[in-house]
Amino acid sequence: MPEKERERLKKQYIKELRRRKEVLQTVRAARNKRAADQALLNMVDALENTGGTVDEFTERLDAETALSEARLEIALENQQPPESEEPSIVPESSKQSPAPVTKTIGSAPGGTRSDEDA
Repeated sequence: MPEKERERLKKQYIKELRRRKEVLQTVRAARNKRAADQALLNMVDALENTGGTVDEFTERLDAETALSEARLEIALENQQPPESEEPSIVPESSKQSPAPVTKTIGSAPGGTRSDEDA
């Protein structure tokens, strides 16, 4: 195949691929627009089914939210261990005493002196 023919075919393929890409982008944009339109229609239908006014719709959403929050709080209360109403029974041998307080004399790590040493 001569070089000129190969270049001509290459340019033709590039042109066709770009056209296909534009068509696919147009189709995607149309699908996105259709999905957005459908979502808006669903919202309008939901609004009309709940009473017809925005105030009634938001009141219903607020009531549903409050109910969900109450259910969540009850569920979380059931998940957490109850506050210690009875003293816990822990053997004295397993309790650890606090670490003894010590004072450093001399240089602090890194060769600097602490304020207490001065």
